[in-house]
Amino acid sequence: MVFTSTLLLQLRSILIKMSYPNRDVNRQEIILTMREKLKKFLEKRDSLLQTRARILEKIREIDHLLGNAGNSTTSQFGQRTKRPKNELKLKEAIGKALADGPKNRRTILEAVQEMGYRFSTSNPLNSLSAALYTNKQFVKDGHLFSLKGANKNTKKVSQKKS
Repeated sequence: MVFTSTLLLQLRSILIKMSYPNRDVNRQEIILTMREKLKKFLEKRDSLLQTRARILEKIREIDHLLGNAGNSTTSQFGQRTKRPKNELKLKEAIGKALADGPKNRRTILEAVQEMGYRFSTSNPLNSLSAALYTNKQFVKDGHLFSLKGANKNTKKVSQKKS
């Protein structure tokens, strides 16, 4: 970034010099200087891209040796990898967690994760909450969720409080 900023400042000063025709500035020299600086910039950029590619290849080798090849959702370098595979859908896992009675969101989250469900988000409670509030088979009573029909005193999640 420093190299790029420096180059841009130099190019700007050259362009300013070119805009004053009364000065003793040879436009051909300015153009050659700009081309040289641009060529150096492009060479440096290519060099950095090659270095980055070598480093990423080494990281992939290390991940493979450690047994971590493609298990995370995203790497630190912005490349998407495979999502975790789950045997159950989130809706099914929540249903199993609520089979033995009403629970709050955090308890449901713990139960779902104990079943082996893996979230691909850094905040699984948000994903769980979205599933609880949008799925009509789950109802809410106060802070507890249960399966629809399991408790006749519960109200639907989608109903607004008055």
